[in-house]
Amino acid sequence: MNKITIIRIILSVLGITALAQEQGPVGAFASFNRYASASQASLGTSLLSTGSATVQFLNPAGMQLLEENQLSFTYLRLKPNLDQDFMSYAATRRLGEKFSVGVGGMTYHVGEIEGYNEQAEFTDYYSLAEWLVNVSLSTDMIQPFSVGINLKAASLSIKGGEGGLEDMAYGLDYGFIYRHSDIFLIGVSTQSLLTVNDGERSLPRLRTSFEADIPIFKSKPAAAFHICGSTQSEFNHWTTGFLGLHLKYPITKAAIPFINARTPAFLLLSNDPDDNTSRFSAMEEWGLGTGILVELNSGFKLKLEVAYLDEKYFDQTITTMEFLY
Repeated sequence: MNKITIIRIILSVLGITALAQEQGPVGAFASFNRYASASQASLGTSLLSTGSATVQFLNPAGMQLLEENQLSFTYLRLKPNLDQDFMSYAATRRLGEKFSVGVGGMTYHVGEIEGYNEQAEFTDYYSLAEWLVNVSLSTDMIQPFSVGINLKAASLSIKGGEGGLEDMAYGLDYGFIYRHSDIFLIGVSTQSLLTVNDGERSLPRLRTSFEADIPIFKSKPAAAFHICGSTQSEFNHWTTGFLGLHLKYPITKAAIPFINARTPAFLLLSNDPDDNTSRFSAMEEWGLGTGILVELNSGFKLKLEVAYLDEKYFDQTITTMEFLY
């Protein structure tokens, strides 16, 4: 079986899986569409540049790009805040040279939401709590390909009013990477829907990314200049994309600062034949992030980073702390 055949099989499975999920009204678990780390916010689905345990949320195959065990904590602050809290947690571990395993979670809480009926009359105050946990596995046994899966479970709780809602949902995500040496890679992954009992669901997605390492720092092995591009297809809506840039250059052997930047999202394809580009409005405008990787005396490494993402409804400040060991 040659490389072209393997690629066709993988892409067919990803496409069929995602397209089969187009059913039911959209609206549940929207908070889990937010980025799980500062690098993701400023680079999107870029894999090599992100270098974070949180890569498992976007493409579980990306865990094969991590050379060390990693533990990550992220806090996302929205403006206006509206009593919202979003956090993510992720850990990855190498199992020999060919396998990696990861566990992660997200929590989202809104303390108070005003409810209104169809006549725009106030009804009551509501609170919302969502959490997600996932277990990931990846391998690169078939070089130069890496594949990964995510098993995930999510909980939705809405309290207030006459009823409220308590429900669980489950999903399975797939990821695939083709890596050409150390300078170029292509990634494809799915974000499966999560459906609650009343039929409401999250929006399934198909993500792609490409990344190139421009070799302009050959004399500095720890330095890098990456150019990346990301696309995201929201089924029955549209496909958007943006470009990103990652630059890192060591100050000393033990301290490596870096910066990330991205363009606003732009429309690539309208998936609805009745839709038109005038209805599209980019949710994400521009993003900028910076951070530093520090090697500690104990052999551990600490990575601190912060990013700002300009969004249509909420500006986001994302702070990530990560341990490498």
